[in-house]
Amino acid sequence: MREDVCILLSTCQRYWPVARFTRRLIEQQWDPRPPLFLCGVEAHEALPLQDDPADWMAVTFSAVENLRKQGFQWVYLILDDHPPMGKCRAAFLNKTLPQQAVDLEAMMIGLLGWGNRRPGEGTDLGKSWNHLSRNAPTYRWKFSLHPALWNLEKLAILLRIRMDQYPKLQHTPWNFERHRDEPGGPFPETLLESTYRVHGAKIAGTGCREILRELALAGFDGYRYLLRKFRGQAMRDAFDRHGLWLYFYYQGPYPLFWSGTMRQGKPSKEFGDFLKWTGRKRMALEWAGIVRELGSLP
Repeated sequence: MREDVCILLSTCQRYWPVARFTRRLIEQQWDPRPPLFLCGVEAHEALPLQDDPADWMAVTFSAVENLRKQGFQWVYLILDDHPPMGKCRAAFLNKTLPQQAVDLEAMMIGLLGWGNRRPGEGTDLGKSWNHLSRNAPTYRWKFSLHPALWNLEKLAILLRIRMDQYPKLQHTPWNFERHRDEPGGPFPETLLESTYRVHGAKIAGTGCREILRELALAGFDGYRYLLRKFRGQAMRDAFDRHGLWLYFYYQGPYPLFWSGTMRQGKPSKEFGDFLKWTGRKRMALEWAGIVRELGSLP
């Protein structure tokens, strides 16, 4: 276990029940794990809240500075609605990936990567690097807030720039990750060229659940093709509005569900369907309780 690596779980008061759900799954699925810290809420187990909790960028910046003062250099930044959906590859996350990040002088390495039917849009570094993909500087989502390993110093630089780019009321996670940083802008080009993504399947391997999922996806692809061919695009679009959740699961060193458990401030229907149809009964019951708790909050 590297002593310069930690986990930061970012949340807010409204999503506190969701964060507790994610924290429990991290503690259960990532064993052993680096020290875990929380930010964004007034709670005894969270880092001191020094900023307006509505200002996500400022809250995160203060947390990053706190962790740097404690001697950490790398952080797995995880938003409250991105729990691990299966066993994490602890040895890879605790040792291998941080060492690769050091060797590459990386700014960040995203855990929602390529493979698993997600396209590779960068440069494959090859087998010796576990097929990490280096993102092009112009890649749209190189600073995605899906779970990722970040260099704390470089994350602080990015947060400072973002806080200057947006007025305080727009210091949101969405603006942090969606802003299109191009060469020639305020962000150092050396950092634009130092973002990476993992190849999930090369790290996680293939178990029984993954084989069954691939078979289901193959059948799913065929059914969608036949719908479009014989019933038309409109019929396939109607089917897709309810059935695309199967594509949202990403099997990697930190198995995750694309877009998380919440969508536009509400519990994700796709996530609920995923739990139901993949036999995660205990998790589905717990999530149903959280959905009820969220509905009762002001």
